[in-house]
Amino acid sequence: MIARISTFILLLLSPLVYAHNTITVSDAYVKEIPPTSTTSAIFLTIDNPTSEDRALVSASTPAAKVTELHTHAMVDGVMKMRQLERIQLPAKTETVLKPHSLHIMLFNITEPLKEGTVIPLTLTFDSGRTLNLSVPVKKMKMMKH
Repeated sequence: MIARISTFILLLLSPLVYAHNTITVSDAYVKEIPPTSTTSAIFLTIDNPTSEDRALVSASTPAAKVTELHTHAMVDGVMKMRQLERIQLPAKTETVLKPHSLHIMLFNITEPLKEGTVIPLTLTFDSGRTLNLSVPVKKMKMMKH
């Protein structure tokens, strides 16, 4: 009887254990663009609660012909965008993709990106795991320079 109760409790708790041992994504959004623009960016937070370093190795969406992982870097006193082969996700750390930092760049947009719409996004990790998301389009506030 105790073995059955123990097994039952383990089965109930196993989704919680799994949820704490897998990469999750939150706060994802894509930047709204004017109708004449052909590029945009996706921002999100990736939580790696595992004890292993991981990496995001690619992203894809039918909303753009080209999707790349990017960052910004200071080169000769000028801030420039740079493509990355991967975004490192250190163990037990949240990695935030945000404006003027790490982000997912979309080139040759295939459909209008208007606030209130949603686009599909597939993230692929170095483990081979993929994560499919529905990403809302949000209007960005203008920044003061």
